[in-house]
Amino acid sequence: LTYCEKDPGNTGDNGGGDDSSDVGGGDEDKKDEDEGKVDVNVSTGKIKVDIVDLEGESLINESLDFVTSAEGGNVQFAPGTTFYTEGFQVKNIGDNPLKFTVTINGYKGTDKPKFEDGFDLYITTNPTNLENAEKLTEFTGNLEAGKSSATYYLVASMKTTAGNEYQNQTYTGIGITVHATQTNINVEE
Repeated sequence: LTYCEKDPGNTGDNGGGDDSSDVGGGDEDKKDEDEGKVDVNVSTGKIKVDIVDLEGESLINESLDFVTSAEGGNVQFAPGTTFYTEGFQVKNIGDNPLKFTVTINGYKGTDKPKFEDGFDLYITTNPTNLENAEKLTEFTGNLEAGKSSATYYLVASMKTTAGNEYQNQTYTGIGITVHATQTNINVEE
């Protein structure tokens, strides 16, 4: 999107002015009124992200599997167990630097106990050492335009308070959404 701010006015005023005037336009009698007027072109970029695997291939509409636990072993959740997903990266494919968050956006089967009520969810760059894992609800990342993030892993830890309603449940199609917003850019004068 590109637009032109047509007439910001004289340098001493508050931005008002005759919007029908062009820079340097007008006759000699209006010369003093036209001084200080400029055309300003502003181009805005776009915010766009992708979620990619470790080879850089898009994971949009794909699935991430839980692959193992910090202790190793097969994926079989029980109260107190912790497993993590395959690694993924967030890629900024837009024009602007951004900050991003990651949320769970649902799963298949509405008759199940709520996934988020039975599990604590974290994000980390080192799934074998969860001391630095952040709660998913508190995580924010930053990315420059055209860059990819570090490799992240989602970690799910089944709460020890999860009741019997979680027995024999299978959650498929658990989706994640990356929410991105442009970061503030400080222009140095």
